[in-house]
Amino acid sequence: MNTDQDAKTPLKNIRYERFCHAYTGKAAGNGAKAFVMAGFTAANPKVASAGATRMLAKDSICKRIAYIRTGKDEKICLTREEFLKMLSYAATKADRWSDRLKALELLAKAQGYNEPSKIEVAAVQKVDMSKFSDEQLKMLVEHVESISSP
Repeated sequence: MNTDQDAKTPLKNIRYERFCHAYTGKAAGNGAKAFVMAGFTAANPKVASAGATRMLAKDSICKRIAYIRTGKDEKICLTREEFLKMLSYAATKADRWSDRLKALELLAKAQGYNEPSKIEVAAVQKVDMSKFSDEQLKMLVEHVESISSP
């Protein structure tokens, strides 16, 4: 019988374990998708769905999925603030300068300091107005008046 202790241990069959992680991860509960992602072959989606149904009928797989969903099986998960604190600490306390520089680089990137600055450029260009017809000049004057009047 598969106890909670057993659910902590990865399944011996690697494809079963992959199925559990795919089902709780990228496949987001889609059994057929998790079945294929785990490395099983299926001729079509119906075959994959049937395979997933057989997998989900196994007690060991259901318990492993439930355990993974509790989050106890996840690797280290940091909040943004914790991540920034760790980078700040590394930037000031790391033994090697190369580590400090890398931490500063990552910190700057995380804070958005590497974003390009938006620069507005206005250009003034001389235009020979003698090349415009009277109609074109009239349209230009009307346009300038329409955008400059309140």
